[in-house]
Amino acid sequence: MHVAVALMLAVGFAAVTSAQSPTPPIPCGVSLKDSINGPPKIDGPQDLVARLTVVPQPDSAVEIAAVDFSKVRVIIAGSSYQQQEGGEYALMLRNRSDQPVHEVGGTILFRIGNHKDSGFGQRWLMWRGPVIPPGETARFVFSSAGWSAGRPDGEVALFAVIEHIKFTDCAYVPSSSHLSAAQK
Repeated sequence: MHVAVALMLAVGFAAVTSAQSPTPPIPCGVSLKDSINGPPKIDGPQDLVARLTVVPQPDSAVEIAAVDFSKVRVIIAGSSYQQQEGGEYALMLRNRSDQPVHEVGGTILFRIGNHKDSGFGQRWLMWRGPVIPPGETARFVFSSAGWSAGRPDGEVALFAVIEHIKFTDCAYVPSSSHLSAAQK
C-alpha cells in the first residue's frame, strides 16, 4: 500500500514538474509554441548538406524549418571554398509564436575551422514579406554573391542562424550563444 501511494505521488510530482518546464521566456509579451518535430529539412549537394549546422535557438519565435541549397554553387577544396555568384538559397521560416511576425533577419555563415575571424557569410537580411501568422511558414529565396576564403588549416563549415525578429510593436534578438558552442 505504501509503495502504491509513493508511486502515485512520484508520478504526480513528475507530471507537475514536466508541465512546469516552460519554454525560455522572450521579450515582447510573446509566447512560444512547440518547435517542429526533428531537425530542419536540408536539400542540396551532399557536401554542403553535411557541413550545415542550423544553430539551436530555443528562445527564437522563428525557426528555420528547411534549407534548400540545390541552386547554390559552392566549390570546397580542403580548407577553402568559393561560392559562385548567381545561385539561390531558399529557406522555410516557421513562426512558432502566438503573434504575427513582420520581419526576420539572419545569416548563413561560412566558417573555416574554429577561426572566428574566418567567417564570411551570405546574409539574408531581411525578410519583409507578408506577415507570417502564428504557426505558419514562409518561403524566402535570396541570391548568392560571389565569395571565397581559405586558411592553411581547418574544415569549411556552414551555420544558419536567426539574428532578429520584428513583431507589430516590438523587436528582439534571439540568443545565438549556441553558435559559439557549435563552432567548437
